[in-house]
Formats: sequence, C-alpha cells, structure tokens
Amino acid sequence: MLFLSEQEMWQSVTLEDVMDAIEDAYAIHKSGNYKMPDRFIAQRDKNMMLYMPCFLDSVIGTKMLSEFPDNPSLGIPYLNGLMILNNAKTGLPKAIMNGSVLTAMRTGAVGGVALRYLAPEDAASVVLDRLTTDFFSYLFFSRI
Repeated sequence: MLFLSEQEMWQSVTLEDVMDAIEDAYAIHKSGNYKMPDRFIAQRDKNMMLYMPCFLDSVIGTKMLSEFPDNPSLGIPYLNGLMILNNAKTGLPKAIMNGSVLTAMRTGAVGGVALRYLAPEDAASVVLDRLTTDFFSYLFFSRI
C-alpha cells in the first residue's frame, strides 16, 4: 500500500498535472460514469466528520475530513483528513494520502482551470479574498 505525506504529494505532481486531473474529473462527471452518494456528515456539537465516497470503474476513492472549529486555538489546523483509494474490483486499499492537502490542491486547481478558459488573454491580475483557500488558488493562477 502506498502512503503519501503532504510533502510527497506536492513533490509527486506539478500544478499543471493537478489542473489536468480536474479537467479529467469534469469529463468523468459529464459522462456520468461514476457513482457518488451524498456525503455523510457525523456531527457532535460543532465538530464534524465528513465521509465522501466515489466509485469509478478503475478505483474507489473516499475522502474523510474532520472539521473542528476550535483546533486553531490549539495550534492545530481546522481541517484534517485522509483520502483512501481502493481497488474497484476487490476493495483492497491501494493508497492513503493527506486529505487536507488534496482538498487544497483541488480547490486551487478548480480556479486555475476556470482561468485557463475564462480569463481574458491580456489579464494581468486576479483579486483574492480568503487567506488559506486563496493561497492555493494563487499557486495555480500563477501557472496560467
């Protein structure tokens, strides 16, 4: 089984690779060739666990995230999680990676893909309005 840390995830792909993967995900969504149930949320007080499975013919992916609003006061990130990939035919686990990093990559790359197609060719700047999300968006925007 493959285990990918935050650092290994950033070293394994380029920003362009991630944006290309987002475009592939859009194509899969358009084709309808997937099964993605509504995410399941388990909540106690203001703390939440989110479970998000998705079945493709080639792989099953499940992102599991925790959202604990008091974590920053403890010096811990608000959002933490894992992404687990399973073999689609056997269910055997194939990989585990940092779900928080994957979420940041995805969020930034979605904006980057939008800029690929929607930004005027002579655009020279972008306005960002949220710190964490926008930091990752900026990484991807800078590649366009």
